[in-house]
Amino acid sequence: MVVSLGAIMSAPTARKAAAVAGVLFALAAQPVVACYFDGVMSVNWAPLHPQSLTVAMKVREAADEGVLDAALLDPKAAGPLGYLRATQRLRQLGMSLAESADAMPPMTVLFVESGLWTRYVNGVPQVHVPGAEAGDIVAVTSEAVVAAMLDGRLSGAEAMRRGLLALDGQAEAVRRASQALGWAFRVQG
Repeated sequence: MVVSLGAIMSAPTARKAAAVAGVLFALAAQPVVACYFDGVMSVNWAPLHPQSLTVAMKVREAADEGVLDAALLDPKAAGPLGYLRATQRLRQLGMSLAESADAMPPMTVLFVESGLWTRYVNGVPQVHVPGAEAGDIVAVTSEAVVAAMLDGRLSGAEAMRRGLLALDGQAEAVRRASQALGWAFRVQG
């Protein structure tokens, strides 16, 4: 005897089950990219990059010392405008690096608090990407660090020296990116 699912469930229940199955199938068929701004709660406690935890601890320490704006360490504090604020800073970062973009290979920036990835190719930001691509320089940092660099309160060299901005990639590419960040973000005194 063959019994269909529809015969066991009422029609509305069968439609709901089919709808749930369809959504689950659609989600499984596409890669899911989630950062804090997506509003997705994740149970994956693995760091997004091997240097994420170290950078996050250094950033917290610098905020406690008053070097960084501690309010920027909580991406939910700004509410829905937090994403707009973060992406605006990421675009400003790209503009600041634009003069040296030709000398740098693609770079992908990870904000440790929000998990937001942004990829720069020739200085042009591609915000909210799934992560770095092969051959990219990865810059692990914080929105608070980028804000301080953009405001002229923190130099690129000092951010790297203090561990607030960590670069990862091929040695020559990292050297060039380090020079570009140091040049673009000099503190004039």
